[in-house]
Amino acid sequence: MYGKPGPEQVLFLAGGPDGLSGEGARLFDGDDLGAAPGGDADFGSAVGLTDLDGDGRADLVVAAPGSDTVDGVAYLLPGTAGGPSAEGVTRLSGDSFDDTQGLGLLMGGGGVAH
Repeated sequence: MYGKPGPEQVLFLAGGPDGLSGEGARLFDGDDLGAAPGGDADFGSAVGLTDLDGDGRADLVVAAPGSDTVDGVAYLLPGTAGGPSAEGVTRLSGDSFDDTQGLGLLMGGGGVAH
């Protein structure tokens, strides 16, 4: 898996006991996941695979930190038997959280926690 600025895409490569394989590779694009116009800025600047829901399948978390004019967003792509899926994506932006303390939450700027 890699994240790179530019085309704002994340490439998922499945692995197994013998290492990485091109089989089951998937390309995820911020535009395809419902990013607002210009909201896919830095999509993939931080990525992580972890089982967030305890189903034994790795979920893919992708951050797009945003900018002064575009809110940052974290995308959760649910894990399936074939790898992360673009079906049922959850999008979380800074306004998804209670910010009564006025912290000005930023999404994804420091990486993705495991």
